[in-house]
Amino acid sequence: MWHNIQFFDDTVSKKYSSRKELKVLAGRFAEKNNMGPEVIGRFLLEVDKLKSCGNLLDHKIILEAYKRVWDE
Repeated sequence: MWHNIQFFDDTVSKKYSSRKELKVLAGRFAEKNNMGPEVIGRFLLEVDKLKSCGNLLDHKIILEAYKRVWDE
């Protein structure tokens, strides 16, 4: 499953975004990876939790949130 992950514009963001910017990036990521509505809600919640935990790079937050949602 991990080899099929697609980022927003086929590049990996390497920055620290604001919470709002990160939600937009995560939403695009979810859309590009064809997540259903029920999965998107859980995914965005995980993104928010991880953003609150510290100073992770955007792509690390998104990938960890993706992993947590699919491991449930």
